Amino acid sequence: MLYLWTKGPLNVRLSGVVVKNISYQLIELQKYISSDFARKPRAFSELFLKNMYMIDYANYLLLHFVTQFGRLYGDEYISYNIHNLIHLAEDCRRYGHLDLFSTFPFKNSFQKKSTNPLAQLRNREEERCNTLLINTKSYPIIKKKKCE
Repeated sequence: MLYLWTKGPLNVRLSGVVVKNISYQLIELQKYISSDFARKPRAFSELFLKNMYMIDYANYLLLHFVTQFGRLYGDEYISYNIHNLIHLAEDCRRYGHLDLFSTFPFKNSFQKKSTNPLAQLRNREEERCNTLLINTKSYPIIKKKKCE
């Protein structure tokens, strides 16, 4: 959310004045938070900088892993997926957290060994469209519905 509020599309991005106001209010809240809480509210900019630091650190670790992968496991096991780890931190800077651009939800719909992934995707989408979950007080009822 920090990324969206500061670097995201204009319709969700906060102005600099709003960000400063939020930071001020977060700092003011510190005096009302008891010592039972491990973390007190911090300035908005501090949170954003910490996030950028974590991405930089992750980038450093990923680059180290990729450069050492061949030595650790053998060059024959270096794949396109291993190479793509080099670009992961920059993609996070550009697009936000992984859930915003990961294809994992689509891969999860496929069986492990597929000879026809497009047909499987169509079948999963048809199943999703044809199933309607109706919540009742006692138990859910699954009924068929028509996909629009």
